[in-house]
Amino acid sequence: MKDVLSRYLASPKPIPFVIAAAFFTVVATVTLGAETLWREPAGLEPPVIPVIAESLFSTYLGAFEVMAVLLVAALVAGVYLAKPDVPREERLEDTVETKIRTDAVEAQESLERRRTQREDEDGST
Repeated sequence: MKDVLSRYLASPKPIPFVIAAAFFTVVATVTLGAETLWREPAGLEPPVIPVIAESLFSTYLGAFEVMAVLLVAALVAGVYLAKPDVPREERLEDTVETKIRTDAVEAQESLERRRTQREDEDGST
């Protein structure tokens, strides 16, 4: 069973490729074939950006500033929450100590296995 599974996983899979290519073709056809994609929306005149900038920096300046402060506060809070509680040096020391302990336990287990094997060999002879 493992051999069949490993051969299947190692072989190229055309079915997912065909499905992905078909999906991409459908999406591209629908997107590029849409008439509204190439026309300007009705009711919008070409100098829209200056009008939006004018209203944003005059009429809605207060709301714009409040949103800017809220976004900066959210950014600072995200950085604070993502910061680990333990300094990097302490984490590094803990990692090294854990690695040393793990290596010592593995070495002890290896010695025990060798000792058991020797005893088994001596007992069988």
